[in-house]
Amino acid sequence: MSVIVSSSKTTVGGKWGQPKQVTLDTNGIAVLSGAGYYQIGTFGGAASDDLVQITGLNVGDEIILEAADDAHTVVVKDNANLNLTGIDFSLNTVRDKIMLLCIAVGICDELMRSSND
Repeated sequence: MSVIVSSSKTTVGGKWGQPKQVTLDTNGIAVLSGAGYYQIGTFGGAASDDLVQITGLNVGDEIILEAADDAHTVVVKDNANLNLTGIDFSLNTVRDKIMLLCIAVGICDELMRSSND
């Protein structure tokens, strides 16, 4: 039995849209205001890099982060800017995800994480 599904609508990326590429610079990233889905690259192609700050968000913005590729690890650091569940989180595959909520200018709380090694 075959099932063919067709639609006249084209939706790309769902609620979060297609992932946007950003690169770490001086331990942080700058993103666009609003909900977003981001693939994070390490500074200068380093094997591993720390993310300690995110700028560009407004209160209430939610974002999803993942590594840009499997060869470079982005370590999201638990600190005053990024309130994680008490421990850092390594995005070491493109399947690892972390979702954050901006609660004040420059401050995000972790909503959830998924480690899919």
